[in-house]
Amino acid sequence: MGVQGTLDGEQPTGRLGLQGVAVGIHPIGRLGLQGVAVGLQPMGRLGLQGVAVGMHPMGRLGLQGVAVGVHPMGRLGLQAGYRRGEQVLGVQPCC
Repeated sequence: MGVQGTLDGEQPTGRLGLQGVAVGIHPIGRLGLQGVAVGLQPMGRLGLQGVAVGMHPMGRLGLQGVAVGVHPMGRLGLQAGYRRGEQVLGVQPCC
């Protein structure tokens, strides 16, 4: 867990970062303190921080550059999506 809410989806129940970003592999998903929706539906949702969830197999980058849905067991870095230590997505100005 990073100070900006680094996401770690390796556990089925997910984890909460300091910014309240919830990560869950459960189909229903969860809501974080900042209103980031995770896995609520196949096309995903946009949270209050502009984080895109599950909109594309390779994921999307939200306004904060947080990628979600890169890999079911993957991890997310602070400003970009990472999978097993490799940067797979770059920060984009828009989601």
